[in-house]
Amino acid sequence: MRLVLITAAALSLACGLHATESEETPEAQAEREARVKANLTEHAERRAKQDSTKDEPRPETPTVTQDDPALLLPEYRVSSSRISELEIEIKKLNRDIERARKKLKPSDLDETLNRDDAPKVLAILGGKTAAQRKSVAAERVNLMEAERDILEAMKHVRTKKEEAELKEQLNAFKTMRRQLDDVLR
Repeated sequence: MRLVLITAAALSLACGLHATESEETPEAQAEREARVKANLTEHAERRAKQDSTKDEPRPETPTVTQDDPALLLPEYRVSSSRISELEIEIKKLNRDIERARKKLKPSDLDETLNRDDAPKVLAILGGKTAAQRKSVAAERVNLMEAERDILEAMKHVRTKKEEAELKEQLNAFKTMRRQLDDVLR
């Protein structure tokens, strides 16, 4: 009960203070209205001035002519793509290397049918033992990695002689890899 009385007393005092503060004399109220009107007219004038400057034509920039070589830059055309053929070839080779690495480990069936101690007559899958095929696959992966290294070096070649040497090495590695495939057949 006491709390209700204290709250009611506080509210009545607050309303009374608010009422005395909001009551202005008519002169003060008129002065405030005059200031608001002056601010509004000033703002309207600034807005009209901004709108009028938008309508004015801007001065034209000087045009560049063919006679003035100081302002005209030479024509430059980009003819190469962002990704070179070497990078595409390197990406393909990386994909082939990943595939070959997955094939390094012979399957369980291949190991049981083509073990090292099994007779040659029973060698069903290709006639070679699983260990021989695994070593050939590892050699193929090594050759492919060497090819990738040569292709990476070809990206930073400085002379035509270096480029020719690298191409020759690359062709030699490709030939060796093909011969490895022929050995298994």
